[in-house]
Amino acid sequence: MGKASRKKHQQRYQKNVLEKYGNVKLADAITHLCEPYQQTFGDSDKEYRNLIALTTLSWNAALAEDMETRQKEIDKLLKIVVKERVPLADTGLNDEYNKLIVFIRSIVNDIITRKELYYPNDDRVIVDFTLGTKGSRYHLQVKSIIPQRNAA
Repeated sequence: MGKASRKKHQQRYQKNVLEKYGNVKLADAITHLCEPYQQTFGDSDKEYRNLIALTTLSWNAALAEDMETRQKEIDKLLKIVVKERVPLADTGLNDEYNKLIVFIRSIVNDIITRKELYYPNDDRVIVDFTLGTKGSRYHLQVKSIIPQRNAA
């Protein structure tokens, strides 16, 4: 198969995948889910990147097949996010740590609820994202995999 043929094949596959998911690009879905929190997280590139990361991790946690697995994913996510922001996070005794855990957990749970409301049948698993800028706007690209049971 030549280069042009491979490209055509890939484009057809991507079109079929998009049709399967209601023609919603994953980057658009992630951007939509994090919109309510943009003011909360701030305007800097770093804060927006953190919000996108939190949203993608929440998306993947929402895909867990049972509540116990979901809760483990959320707990793992919280440890990573909070550890970056609070130096004494390892002790668990820091008041700032405890407040931040409650705050971030509420955001994660809300993002999961929004994912289930707006994209209930979208089971794509996010493996990576790239956030760049085009002019004064952000440009998000999301890489994902489709579970084997649902591959197009």
